[in-house]
Amino acid sequence: MTDQVSSQTDARTESEVFEALRLLCARPGFVHALAHICWRDKTINYLGAITADDLMPTYSRDRLIRTETAVLIGLMVQQPLAMDAIDAQTLQTYVSEADALLAEMHEALNAPITARIRGHLAAPGAADPLPEGAFLRESIFYAAESAYFFQFRDFAPLRYGQDDEWLARHKGFTMAQAQSLVTAVSTVLNEQLVDAIDRYVATQDHSAILSAFVVRSDAVKDTCGAEQQVVDKVLGAFTLTTHNENYRVIDDYNEASTFPLLPIEQGAFLVFDTVALYQSLYESPIFWMRADDAYKDVATKHRGDFTESFAQDLLRRVFGADRVHTNVRLVQGKDTVDEIDVLVVYGDRLIVLQAKSKGLTIEARKGNNLSIRKDFQAAVAAAYAQALSSAAHLVAQDVQLVLADGNPLTLKSPIKEVFPFCVIADHYPSLSNQTRSLLKAQTTDVIREPFVMDVFLLDAMTEMLTSPLRLLGYVKQRALVFEKILVGHELTALSFHLKGNLWLDDEVDMVWLGDDISADLDVAMMVRRLGMPGDAIPEGILTRFRDTPYERLVSELEHAEVPVAIELGFLLLTMGLKTINGINRAIGMLSRGAKRDRRTHDFTIGLGRTGDGLTVHIGDEPNESARQRLIGHCELKKNQQRSSRWFGIALDPGGKLRFAVAKEEPWQPSAELDAAAEILLPMVAPSSLTTGLASLQRVPKLGVNDPCPCGSNKKYKKCCMWRE
Repeated sequence: MTDQVSSQTDARTESEVFEALRLLCARPGFVHALAHICWRDKTINYLGAITADDLMPTYSRDRLIRTETAVLIGLMVQQPLAMDAIDAQTLQTYVSEADALLAEMHEALNAPITARIRGHLAAPGAADPLPEGAFLRESIFYAAESAYFFQFRDFAPLRYGQDDEWLARHKGFTMAQAQSLVTAVSTVLNEQLVDAIDRYVATQDHSAILSAFVVRSDAVKDTCGAEQQVVDKVLGAFTLTTHNENYRVIDDYNEASTFPLLPIEQGAFLVFDTVALYQSLYESPIFWMRADDAYKDVATKHRGDFTESFAQDLLRRVFGADRVHTNVRLVQGKDTVDEIDVLVVYGDRLIVLQAKSKGLTIEARKGNNLSIRKDFQAAVAAAYAQALSSAAHLVAQDVQLVLADGNPLTLKSPIKEVFPFCVIADHYPSLSNQTRSLLKAQTTDVIREPFVMDVFLLDAMTEMLTSPLRLLGYVKQRALVFEKILVGHELTALSFHLKGNLWLDDEVDMVWLGDDISADLDVAMMVRRLGMPGDAIPEGILTRFRDTPYERLVSELEHAEVPVAIELGFLLLTMGLKTINGINRAIGMLSRGAKRDRRTHDFTIGLGRTGDGLTVHIGDEPNESARQRLIGHCELKKNQQRSSRWFGIALDPGGKLRFAVAKEEPWQPSAELDAAAEILLPMVAPSSLTTGLASLQRVPKLGVNDPCPCGSNKKYKKCCMWRE
């Protein structure tokens, strides 16, 4: 909010703006304006393959977000729906007034925030205002979408699979049937919208747009092929039967969001928000079951079981079943001192995951500080405390690990890093913002910053980062920038990483990432889950170095569980573009030299920002002598550069990885190594690149049609030239 707006003495209060919205939504024929708003702000136009550019309009500040259109729907249904025809000018007036009033509402919600910030600036010693309810209330209401509608759709049968008997007996359908019917409603709407737009363009009859949002039960039945009785039961479960009388404040419970089917006549409904319908499919059944005193405890247990088992399944598709364990008990003597919901063991890296099935209550959404903190404590803080306790026991090695089947679990490597995960099953608006404000991270050299997420993010992470190295590399980098990145939701950070690597220089204090950054990830997920034409992998770190020596090297390390391979893989994944290009050139040129003269060729790269270094030997010398030669070279370079960590890689003349070594001892002065370096380094490393890639920069200029020096067998213009 600008100073000019905030200083206006005649600015209306939130309640006054809300009343103005209520009166607008009660006007005759407003439903036509609402249909146009939903058409304008909820549809995506694309031709051929869908791209990130096609999604950019959906991030425009000129568009209303789902919570804003939900306000209009919730107020409109407080009186009988009036489908009166209105002229084009009246329709546009309604639309403009709705936009203006909702913008004014945002200003009204921001007013106490501005006042608190000014008070804080006037009194620098005062408490930090950010955790206060007004801040979190605004961020909760205007939170970006952190789940895809198809995740609600696909996860609902998994979440309630154990409850089908109860659902069939009390509601008249199973969750799979409900999923099929809800999907059919969406299919009917999509088909109708295309036809309605064609009619509107041809006739300029704006009532055609409203007709696109009318769903009839017989059309749903024909689409999914279900029996009429099941169709009626499912549609009835999501049909609004009241006038939403208790909706009196913008973030009150809005029945129109839980029951998105608005009846207009027998067997016909208005449906303005299919995402709300999918979300209700995922969230509402637990409230039905909790109303049954005899079943509510069973239903609650099933929710916890789902969160744990689903998180396990997602992680297993990356790490494999033998590395992911559930309900691991930490035992001291005869006593169980802790229990880990999901434990991932990969070499010397561990993920300790604690799962919760908790949501954000209405009182918390209204900005009630006590409720916000109570909900956060139950959903996140308690899980983090348990993860920390378990991680501390693992690092101290003062417990025995016992699997769910009673067998012991023995860790084969000393623990180098533990990543605490806190995973919740519900859509939790502004989770990232609340985590920054309310959760105090406690870290050590081994226990990293917490990663708080919902199952929707974990699904996207394991969908896009499909190898242990890729996933752990991202988790590690996210932990390193935990305090430096501001995001509306974690999908944005993941998309940013996929585009260009989530690495920030030490000089960077804070970065804010706009929600539109997630468009590339959005496209990839839609292509994968909906079968839409487009790129299933965002252009970036997973595509940029295809068919290069660097990418082949990363690929060979992606599933190598050996600690040195994991550490080396992390190093490669955090390298900058220039360094990667230099590695590609060096391996390409020196591999050709090794093939030609059958001798060992080498190069060295010092990585200035980390102090690490990498030495690469290329040749076919026998393994034992090659290993000793490489270790000696690494020791000399590590001492020369006064580094605490140095890696070595041995490749065969074809560029394939033979083995890797690491020297990670703290640097100590060594006159013996200093003397050896003066004699041996010029002989051992004639092509050493001690200042980065200086000698490679002296390579003669290449023509665009010359063979690329990286060894890809492509022309330079078709390969590395664009990466310069």
